[in-house]
Amino acid sequence: MRHTLLMFDVDLTLVDAAGAGQLAMLAAGAKVCGEGFSFEGVSFGGRLDPLIFADAVASTGHTTDAAVSLHDTFRAAYTQELRRLITDNGHRVTALPGITTLIDHLRDRARGQDDVMLGLLTGNYAETAQLKIEAAGLKRDWFTLGCFGDEADSRPGLTELAMQRYTQLTDTPADPDRVVIIGDTPHDIHCAKAHGCTAFAVATGRVTTDELREAGADFVVDDLSDPAPLLDLIRA
Repeated sequence: MRHTLLMFDVDLTLVDAAGAGQLAMLAAGAKVCGEGFSFEGVSFGGRLDPLIFADAVASTGHTTDAAVSLHDTFRAAYTQELRRLITDNGHRVTALPGITTLIDHLRDRARGQDDVMLGLLTGNYAETAQLKIEAAGLKRDWFTLGCFGDEADSRPGLTELAMQRYTQLTDTPADPDRVVIIGDTPHDIHCAKAHGCTAFAVATGRVTTDELREAGADFVVDDLSDPAPLLDLIRA
């Protein structure tokens, strides 16, 4: 059976972590790099977490080598800070409109018709993505595939990785016509188009519907409270 592979971004596509990621990153960066650590002027939306950290390190006067040597320590500290915010301090993380119902429906369909496969394609590290989605009432193991921010040098590289992993899992070459990347930023759109996949954009983040269309999205919706436009892309 060939599947339609639906790869979901995490932040502001599946869940709204209300800034928890940036707060935890800032606290972790200060621990690792000192109190002068800052994300001023650093772009977040749709980018890979290791690249965000490298930009912040560079902006505070450290060398590229320093960013590399400090990365693993930062990652561990960031995960610890995020867990503290969400688990210990009760920082609220919520599923975005329609997401819980949509994912439940897709999981039922995957079990019944076996014509769809769910995945995560995100700039988050695997462990921080899991913290966020599970705080919003979703489960990591509901998503068969996962491609995370430290597993490629670019977001298009994550799309390539997702297609490779699908092929390894199913012994069937991934068909770009059956791969849908769902996200809220131009980066999500670009990583789909780079490999001939469908770019399905949701305006649940900080980018408007017009901006998402201008970035080249094949489909744009305000949110996923009406899942029909996405479900219509599941091919027989």
